[in-house]
Amino acid sequence: MGLSFLSKNLKLTRVQCLKCQKPLYITFLELILNAENLPLLHHCKGGKDRTGFATIITLFALDVSIEEVEKDYMLTKECMEERNKRRMDEYRTYTDNAVVLEYLSALMQTKKTYFDAAIDEMLKLSGSVDKYLEEYLGLTSAKKNKIKTLFLEN
Repeated sequence: MGLSFLSKNLKLTRVQCLKCQKPLYITFLELILNAENLPLLHHCKGGKDRTGFATIITLFALDVSIEEVEKDYMLTKECMEERNKRRMDEYRTYTDNAVVLEYLSALMQTKKTYFDAAIDEMLKLSGSVDKYLEEYLGLTSAKKNKIKTLFLEN
């Protein structure tokens, strides 16, 4: 079992996350649409999977370009580099099994291919990012404008 096998399957798992977590993303959007909930902190240990996708859809709701959204997503890799090294050092104290270590490393990685897979799935489901937000997550133009009003300065 090589890293390419693991990466491919992790990428598929992350794409499946878009489908199985749909109700949670809809709820997340409802939370950020309510001014009484703001400011809102959403986080996790890694920030690249469910939380990362919540950030992606928020940025798209604010009409941030795909290039800028990708840059923001990839900052996770840079920000988590030291933490991931420490964790791998710790894991090596428990096992020297290369397959296990490779798997654990793959779980922590932030890759452009994961971002691309999420975008590809959005396009597959709805044809465009905007249509995905509207048709799949129920983010109408009015809701999008409200998010912009709540989050952006004039």
